[in-house]
Amino acid sequence: MIRLASVLLLSLVMAAGCTVATSPGSPPASPSAEPGATSTATSSFEGSQGPAETPSAADISGAIAVVDGYTQQLVLGNWAAAFAALAPSSQAHWGSLAAFTSERSAFFKSVAGRYHVLVPSPDAEGSISNWLALTYGDPIDLSHAVLVEVDYPALAGNNAGFNLYIVARTLAGSVIYDVR
Repeated sequence: MIRLASVLLLSLVMAAGCTVATSPGSPPASPSAEPGATSTATSSFEGSQGPAETPSAADISGAIAVVDGYTQQLVLGNWAAAFAALAPSSQAHWGSLAAFTSERSAFFKSVAGRYHVLVPSPDAEGSISNWLALTYGDPIDLSHAVLVEVDYPALAGNNAGFNLYIVARTLAGSVIYDVR
């Protein structure tokens, strides 16, 4: 019940165009299963995806929650759960769960449990359309798809300091495309 209330509050705040952020020592924007893991979530979405690509506030907050949950699984080392959240074509791109685990486990050791989830501005990463080639031809409903960024403070200042994902709705639920 508390989680539902937190998600609803986060959705309302983001729909109002506000920013939700946490800092070390304060509770994360969504619960984390690991005491040392910290995350922040923000929405800077103001039509950053173009006129034909306008997800709702609920799509945006839902996408942030999906990527936050995915990233929490990575921080915790729950590789199979994280892999399962990826779209089948993204899983195929990784080759196998073993290959995904090998690369992601090495990367997430350097993350030190800290990350920040946000919807990037078009000035920062461009339109979601710029990243569609990396969805491997899967049909995506752009009216509900959201480009989400995860920044890693421990890796700030280098090319490995962030990832980009497209979160798309399917009949089975939301899936994640690892696009950068």
